[in-house]
Amino acid sequence: MELVGNILITGGSGYLGSRMIDYCVRKFPHATIYFTHHLEAKPDVFSSDEKINYRVLDLSNSTHFNDICLGIDFVIHLAFPNEIICGNNVQNSILNGEIGTYLLLEDALKHKVKKFIFLSTIHVYGDLNRQLDNLSPTEPIHPYGSIKCSAEFHVEYFRNKGLNTLILRLSNGFGSPYHKNINRHNLLFNDVCNQALSNGEIRLSSNGKKKLDFFSFSFLFKELFKLIEEDINQAIINFGSGNPISILEFVNKIRVILEKKHHKKTTLLLNENDKSEVNDLFYYKTFKTLNNGEFDEYLEKEVELYLNYFNAF
Repeated sequence: MELVGNILITGGSGYLGSRMIDYCVRKFPHATIYFTHHLEAKPDVFSSDEKINYRVLDLSNSTHFNDICLGIDFVIHLAFPNEIICGNNVQNSILNGEIGTYLLLEDALKHKVKKFIFLSTIHVYGDLNRQLDNLSPTEPIHPYGSIKCSAEFHVEYFRNKGLNTLILRLSNGFGSPYHKNINRHNLLFNDVCNQALSNGEIRLSSNGKKKLDFFSFSFLFKELFKLIEEDINQAIINFGSGNPISILEFVNKIRVILEKKHHKKTTLLLNENDKSEVNDLFYYKTFKTLNNGEFDEYLEKEVELYLNYFNAF
C-alpha cells in the first residue's frame, strides 16, 4: 500500500523534520508534503520540488493555528522546544510546546484530519534505570519531559473527542543532519562522527558504561509510516530498538564503520574520572526489537549519510 494524501510535518525544516521530508518525497511520490516554519519566508533547505509546500507556523502566535490543517490528511507533529531550550526557558517552552500542541490538535479535529501523530520522548518516564513499557507511570524529572508529558495529555483528550491520534515515545534517535543549518552536534552520534572526521580522535565526557536504547532515523521513518499506512489503533507506542547497548559499544560500532568507509584510524579517549556504573535495570520495551545485525545495517546507513553531509559542507 502506498501512502497517498496531504502530509503536514510541523517543524519540517529542523533536524528530524528535514530528514523526514526527504524520506517522504522519495518514498511516497503520490503524496503532497507540507512543512511548517516560524518565518514568513520559506526556508531554502529543500529543492524546488513541487510536492513540498510551506505554511507559516509560529508556535507562540495563536492566530497561526487557524486552518493550518485545512486540506491535510495526516499530521506529524515535531515542532517542539528541544531539551536545551526547555531547560533554559520553561515558560516559553510551555507556551510553544504544550499550548501549541493543544491549538494544533484543535485545528486538526476541526478539519477532520485522518491521523495525528505526536512524537514524544522516553523522558516522560523520568528515572530510566528500570524496566519500562507504555503502561509505566510517567514521572518526568526535567522540564523537557514534563512539557512533553503535558502535551501528551492534550493528545489523549482529543483522542477521546474522536481525533485519530498516536503518541510515539522516542528513546535515543540518531541520524545525520540533512542541511548545514542544523545545529545539533551536541548529540552523541553527530559529535562522535564530527570528532572522528575532523581530528581522528574521539573524546567522550563519560566512561561509556551507561546503556541507552539507540535507534536510527531511517528505522523510525520506515516504521512510522508503516503505522500510518496500516492505521494501527494504539494510543501510545514506545519506540526504540528494544535492545539497549552501552555508549562505549555504540561509539566503537561507529568507529569501525568510519574506519572502513573513510580509511582512517581513530583513537578513543574516555573520561576515566567518571565513576558511573552500568545501569543494568534499564530495559525499554518497544513495539519492535532489532537484532544486532539489523541495528548495524541501519547504523552503517546513517554513518554513510553523515560522511556525505560532512564532505558536502
